[in-house]
Amino acid sequence: MKTLITTLLGFVLGIGMLPHVHADCFKSVSLGEYPLGEWSDAGRTWVVSDTVGSFSDAITTQAALVENKNKLIAQCSTKGNAVIAAVEQRLNDRKAGIGAEFDAWCTDSLFCPMIRDITIQSREQEINREISRMRSWYKFSIEKCGDHFNYTFNTLSPRLCG
Repeated sequence: MKTLITTLLGFVLGIGMLPHVHADCFKSVSLGEYPLGEWSDAGRTWVVSDTVGSFSDAITTQAALVENKNKLIAQCSTKGNAVIAAVEQRLNDRKAGIGAEFDAWCTDSLFCPMIRDITIQSREQEINREISRMRSWYKFSIEKCGDHFNYTFNTLSPRLCG
C-alpha cells in the first residue's frame, strides 16, 4: 500500500518531487515525457511542436528501463530534427512568397519598383535569421530533452524493484 501511494504521489507531484518521496522501491516506473517546445508564426496561424515519451509507459525491469532511456534519447534527436525541418520548410515557403506578397501590397507604379528588390531582400534576410534562431533554440531543446531522460533514469533506476 505504501508503494502504491508513493507511486501515485510521484505521478501527481511530478518527477522533480521524487527525491522528497520515500519508498523502498517501485514495481514499475516511467521516464515520463518531454515537450520539445513549439515554434509558430507571429499570428500563430501555424504551430509546430512535438513531445517525446509518455507517462503511460510502465517499465518493470532494469534492462527495459535502459532500453527505454536509449530509445527516448534517440527520439529527442529524431523528433527534434523533424520539427526543425517542418518549421524551416514553412519559413522557406513564406520566403518564396515574399515577391508576390509585396506586389499585392505595394501597388504604386512609380514608388514600388524602386523599393521592391531591397524590401524583398530585407524580408528574406529576416526569415533567414528566424531560421537560425529557431535551429539554435531546438538544438538546445534536443539537448535538454536527452538530459531530462538521463536525469530521470538516474533518479528512478535505483528505485526499481525488478
